[in-house]
Order: sequence, then C-alpha cells, then structure tokens
Amino acid sequence: MNNAVINSLFVLFSGEKDTDKYEPLISSAVCWVKRMLKSEADIGDSRLDFLCAAVANLKYVQMTCVKKRINYTYAGAEDSCERPSIEYEFARELVNEYFAEAAELMKDDSFVFASVY
Repeated sequence: MNNAVINSLFVLFSGEKDTDKYEPLISSAVCWVKRMLKSEADIGDSRLDFLCAAVANLKYVQMTCVKKRINYTYAGAEDSCERPSIEYEFARELVNEYFAEAAELMKDDSFVFASVY
C-alpha cells in the first residue's frame, strides 16, 4: 500500500486538503484493511489504496455528518438534514464498491459454522 496515493485519494474523496490532520483516521483505515487481507495477498495491489482511502473517507464522513446536523443557518433554521445522509450513503457505497473490487484479496469472514442435529 502506498501512503502517498492513499492520502491523495482521501483528499479526492473527502475534499479535505490537510491530510496530516486526519492521519490517525487514515492509519486506522490502513490497519483495518491489512487485518482483512489474506496471507498471500499482494499488499502492493493498487485496489487496496482505493479501499483504504474509501474507508478513511467513510470514517471522516461519519464524524462530519454529526457536526453538520447540529449546525444552524444564519436565519436560525436547521441546515439541510438530507445532505449529511446523502454524503454518508455515498461514502458507504464507495467502500462497498472498492471492497468488492478487492474481494479476492480479502479473507472471507462471513461464513458461520452451525451444528446440524
């Protein structure tokens, strides 16, 4: 995984310019993706850069949506409630898309073994 590419993609997805401010978020996303990888996965695969940036963006959007919901306009009316929801849905969909693209590199933890009587 290439940190410079991940930071650049995070800027693209989030619109934020200061990636240093969000380095803990980005590092957390990289750690999460690394934990999900199969042992034989190529860590240099560029799909992982996109997935890491998308996950970091999702966490960023989750934090900022809460802030946007409590902001008020100058006139005293609540700011548009729909916008944060749209941003969150888009960020979540972005993660889903990049996760699907990198699925062959990821462990499949969705299987649950249940006994049969």
